Amino acid sequence: GPPGAGRSPAFVSGELVWAGGAGPQPWANVPAPSAGQERVAYVLTTRACIDCPSPDPGVGGGMSRITESISGDDGYPYRILARPEGVAVVAIAGIEDTSTGTFTAHVMGVAHGVLLRPGADVSDVDIAISSA
Repeated sequence: GPPGAGRSPAFVSGELVWAGGAGPQPWANVPAPSAGQERVAYVLTTRACIDCPSPDPGVGGGMSRITESISGDDGYPYRILARPEGVAVVAIAGIEDTSTGTFTAHVMGVAHGVLLRPGADVSDVDIAISSA
């Protein structure tokens, strides 16, 4: 089966961090939402292969859909379920239509080389969000 099959999944957590100084910063590189829209970020991991499924990052107490309403020490916290192996953790931020759920991505960030062993709970994996 695919890598990670039959092994306990892991959790990875951290904060989405926008540049600008100490503490959580505004999502300045994501356009201001219009009526019926909100700024949202989604966090997920890379896949083992193009046909290999990844676990749903929001199950088991995971928090993979991030909004500006909850902030942490340096940014906006996330916690996702992931397969146990080396992954990149990706955050994509943009505008979501609150009535249709349509999401338009504007910026992203990646934390490379996150090593997860079965059953691990890896924290402090912050992701810098940039427009480049």
